[in-house]
Order: sequence, then structure tokens, then C-alpha cells
Amino acid sequence: MPSKISFKNLDKIKQSIPKSGAVLIEFPDCFLERIFIDKVEKDYKKVFGVDIDRDWIENELLSIGLFGSDGPYLCLLSEQLNPKVREKLKEVEIPDDVNIIFSTHQKFSDKELVKKFEHIVVEGPKFWEMSDYFDVLAKFFNVKLSFDIKDHLITSLEPTAYEYYNALMNLSSYRPEELNLNLVKTLIKQKHLDNFQLADLFNSKNLKRFYLSLLIIENDFDLYRGFFSFLQGHLVKIIDPSYMSGKAKLSKYDQGISLASKKWSKDEIADYLVKFGKYELMCKQKSEWFRDELRKEFLAI
Repeated sequence: MPSKISFKNLDKIKQSIPKSGAVLIEFPDCFLERIFIDKVEKDYKKVFGVDIDRDWIENELLSIGLFGSDGPYLCLLSEQLNPKVREKLKEVEIPDDVNIIFSTHQKFSDKELVKKFEHIVVEGPKFWEMSDYFDVLAKFFNVKLSFDIKDHLITSLEPTAYEYYNALMNLSSYRPEELNLNLVKTLIKQKHLDNFQLADLFNSKNLKRFYLSLLIIENDFDLYRGFFSFLQGHLVKIIDPSYMSGKAKLSKYDQGISLASKKWSKDEIADYLVKFGKYELMCKQKSEWFRDELRKEFLAI
């Protein structure tokens, strides 16, 4: 079984790495792997998986010279080790006075080879830990943000490693005293739709706020399309909330469905099902008239 380390403890991973033998470290994404590399690269010689061949293993890992290994080594893109190299690594024993780390952000499928290594898995964030993940990336970029700026970024960006990393990388070019909420709002446009928050607005018939929240997003058809697909499923539950009858305790989402089923008539919901189905199709077609449709709805309220 691999040793597991939370992404929150990435600062401590260096102390967890054995100083001898072969170690495989699997990361959940390339961004956490980049942070790790930044921490250890000054102490290791870097080599890429695609550049390793059987002769390299023989000369650098197995045939130790008078003065010992030239390592320790850090192998990047280890998933690119070719099949012959993988077979060689299975056949040999890495001497105790040699140290090599195989690093990857893709799961190693060769279970037989994995057994040959000391195995460490860095666990990525659960969906409720994305704020902590944001803090790890902010620390890496040495970006210090006020609470209101962080709150704006968390609510504006899609909760993904890619979006957080790029936003913080952009902000890292500014001095701390230069960063204020107005500047950040100019630099980082809203890209995130909170499906459940918007569903709550619809449930309570707060349609003006509902459409306004949709209009402040930049024209991201895939984002909109996913939202309207979700919303149609939501409306079906409002029409027929009987799925809740077997539940001992209703979630906040279920309670919203129950509220909406009393506020909305089935005919009203049926009309919106047609409308949101039309919006989803327009997004799929990347129609230039889509935002005009949203604006017309907003202005008509």
C-alpha cells in the first residue's frame, strides 16, 4: 500500500522521501507536482522519463563508480518511461546508495513496477477543500490577498486547479500594495456559475437576480450549456418532487425543491423547461444570439 500525504502537507513531503533506493511519487495534478519540483530540484539532478534507456539505468543506477552515484536523480514525466526501460527496472534491484525519485501526475498503471518502488501518493483536494487548495497555490506564488479579494476569486472562478493556478500566476506579477479589489475584478473576470445558488434564485422566483447572475459571466458556451442541462433536471424535480417521499431527512437542496413546487405552477415550469432547452441548444450551436435572449428576459422582468 502506498504512503498517502494530503496536498495540505506538501511542505512536509521532502522529509517523507527515503534517501536511498527508488521512490515513485504520484501527484493529482501537474500544479502540485510543479510545487514539489520547485522544493527539491536544487538537491537532485533532473532527467526526463523519455530520455532514460536501459544503458542509462546500467551506467547511472547500477554501475556505481569509485566515488558513488552521480545522483540523486529526479525523473520527470515518469509515465513516459518506455516498455523496455520498465522491464529493466522490474528485473534489477536499485542499490541502497543510489536515490532516484520517479515523479508523475498520471496514475502509474504498471502495478508490478510500482511494487518495486517506495510508493507515495499525494492526495488532491475534495470539492469542499478547494479554498485550502487555493491557499497552497497562493503560498507558492507568494501572493498575499485580503479576505475580500480571495472571496471574489473563489466565487468568480471555476473551482479547478487550472483556473486557480492561472489567476494567481497573473496576480503574482503585482506588488502586494498594488492589489485591490477593483483591480482584481478588472483582471479576473467571473467564470463560475454556482448551479445550486442559481437554482435557489429560481426556486424563490427571484428572476431578475437569476438572469443578472447569468449575464455577468463572459460568453462561455460550454459553461452555460452545462448549467442549462443541470437546470432542466432541476425543473423536472420541481414538477414531480415525489423522489423525496422516501427520505428521512431532506437536504437543503431538497428543501429548495419543496419550496419551488409550491411557488411555481406546473404549467409555468413546463414553459421554462422549453425555454431552457432552447438555451442549451443555442449554447451547443454557439449562437451569437444567445446573450440577446438572456438580455431580453432580464429586461422584461
